[in-house]
Amino acid sequence: MTKQYLIVDMNSDYKISVDYKGLKGFLIDTIKNDLLMNCSEYEIAKDCTEELEKMAKEDFTQVKWITDLLESYCYKVIDLLELQRDLEDAKSYFTKNSTIPTVFDIVLDIINKGGIENE
Repeated sequence: MTKQYLIVDMNSDYKISVDYKGLKGFLIDTIKNDLLMNCSEYEIAKDCTEELEKMAKEDFTQVKWITDLLESYCYKVIDLLELQRDLEDAKSYFTKNSTIPTVFDIVLDIINKGGIENE
């Protein structure tokens, strides 16, 4: 399973699940749109150009740099593998000695399957 990320727009209901390549592409599209919408604003255009230049000149494989930059555009990036690990830990803490399926099991199953299948 490739690492998946959930991108959530903090200003709307928009959400999308992507892999690393999609995460990087989403950032590039976001910067490009910001640049096009603010091309007459020198400082914004300069900042956007510098960010795109960094991505082009250097190998930005660090997810943290990408997520931090997307946060500046009001996007929340959730690492689903990290979330899965956290839920497994919480499940083991809260459901000790219980065989009853919990909300943790339901959410973990959805993450493991990559979403909810339409019936």
